[in-house]
Amino acid sequence: MDTNRVPLGNPKAPLELYMFTGLTAELCNKALEIVRPTIEAAMENGTFKRKQGYLFVLDPTIPWEPKYQDVGNKADSPFNTDVILFQESWEDSRRWDAPFGVVAIQKAFASWKTGLSAQDIQQKAPYLYQRGWTKWGGSSVGEGGLVVAFSGVQAYYDQMISEMMLAAIRAVCLHEMHSENGVMSDPAITFL
Repeated sequence: MDTNRVPLGNPKAPLELYMFTGLTAELCNKALEIVRPTIEAAMENGTFKRKQGYLFVLDPTIPWEPKYQDVGNKADSPFNTDVILFQESWEDSRRWDAPFGVVAIQKAFASWKTGLSAQDIQQKAPYLYQRGWTKWGGSSVGEGGLVVAFSGVQAYYDQMISEMMLAAIRAVCLHEMHSENGVMSDPAITFL
C-alpha cells in the first residue's frame, strides 16, 4: 500500500492533499505555458498583425448575478475581485494600439453572462447584445461555464487563442485529476 496516500475511509483525512480541487490561477498559468509558444511565434512571424494583447480567464464556479454588472470599471469592483481568475498581457499596455484589456474583459463578461462566445453573440444571437458590449469576437465558453477571452490581434485569431487556452486548461485539469495523487487514480473514490 502507498503510505503517502490517505485512506478514503479516514474521516480525519485531509482530502485536499491528494485530490484535484478545481481550477486555480496556477493551473491557468500552466495551461498558458503550453499555448504561449504558439501565440508568441505567430506574433513574431507576422501571422498576427501585432505583438500585443490581453487574456482573461473567469472563475467558472461563480454564476452571473447583478452585483457583477460593473465590469472592470474599478479595481476593487466585485467583478474584478471575485470573477477574474487569471490574466496575462503581451507588451506594455502604454504602447498598445488600442485598449485591448478593456475589449478582452468586455468579451469575457458578455460570454459569462450569456454562455456564448462573443462571436456567437454577434453572429447567432445578436438580440442578446447590450449597450456597451464590444462588437468583436474572440472569446470561448467551455462546458460548465469556463470563459476565456483574448483581445489584441485579428478577431478570428483572438477566438483561436481563447479556444486554445480553454483546451489547455481542460487538459491541465484532467492531468491533475489523473496524476498520481489525483482523484481519478484512487480506486477507492467512485462516482455514482
